[in-house]
Amino acid sequence: MDLQVAVGAADSGDLLAAFGPGTPGIVVVAATDADESVLSVGDAVVQHRVPLTPDSLVYAASLAKLVTSFCVHQLVLEGRLHLDTPVSTWFPALADGHRITVRQLLLHRSGLPEYHALRLVAGHHVDDRLEPSHVRRLVDGMSTWFEPGTRVSYNNTNFAMLAEVVAQVTGMPFPRAADALVFERYGLSGALFRGSPDAIVTNGANGYVSAREGFRTVLMGSASMGDGGLWWSAKHMAAFGRLLLAGGPVVDAMRTRVPLPDGTVPDLATGCSVAPDGSWFGAAAEFTGFVGQLRVYDGVAIGAMSNRQDAPVGAVLDAV
Repeated sequence: MDLQVAVGAADSGDLLAAFGPGTPGIVVVAATDADESVLSVGDAVVQHRVPLTPDSLVYAASLAKLVTSFCVHQLVLEGRLHLDTPVSTWFPALADGHRITVRQLLLHRSGLPEYHALRLVAGHHVDDRLEPSHVRRLVDGMSTWFEPGTRVSYNNTNFAMLAEVVAQVTGMPFPRAADALVFERYGLSGALFRGSPDAIVTNGANGYVSAREGFRTVLMGSASMGDGGLWWSAKHMAAFGRLLLAGGPVVDAMRTRVPLPDGTVPDLATGCSVAPDGSWFGAAAEFTGFVGQLRVYDGVAIGAMSNRQDAPVGAVLDAV
């Protein structure tokens, strides 16, 4: 697939007209089981005219939840983890941990409070880069907002905790566990979870938001992991899209929607969203300075990421 032709044919190129040298960039990928195509325009570092390339690492924000979910289901497949185990097994200080299961974390049904809201109440600045231990301290002792399993509430706390579960089950820090379970195993070497606010991401793109005159550089992504923390390139995204496209027990488990007690079936599955008409599954992401989406259709996976927060990645994928 020629992505430049695909986007241009659907939209006369207008969607990409705002990207080029001297502006933040966008990367678009399409992958089938036999081939892939990558389109990149604009800059990774505007101030120094460093181009955004298919190998540039971009902060993937909530696309990390797809990887975390894959890790969890891989451990389940290997018999090392059970979805109905209460999370008090790993979080004894969590007030309602005995009532919350791994499955409920995956399905966003734990009822736990959103740590991004808690950190503002606790006096953190919105741009503070929290480490995993900070997230634990914020939620320990907090009661659930609703009866676990009865409702759906998209919540970053769930996946930050799942990263800790993966770390404890494997006996490795979560970045190393993600390497072993996904990145190194399936040809995504070089993708990484950044576990420290001080860690330097080599070949990483700066994030930008629109300002009165041009663009303003923002922080280099969150250091919390599982819910975010992921840096990868367009090539990594294409490879992971191909992995999801291949299917198998892990992917089938990820994309399966589970009815609520009242019989309704939410669009949120375990770590991914499913289109209302069932035509694709995947995830969307937005963090200060970055935005991205990945969709897996029947026969093709398409994705886009930008280091410009207001980039129309959804519209670009619609065009593709």
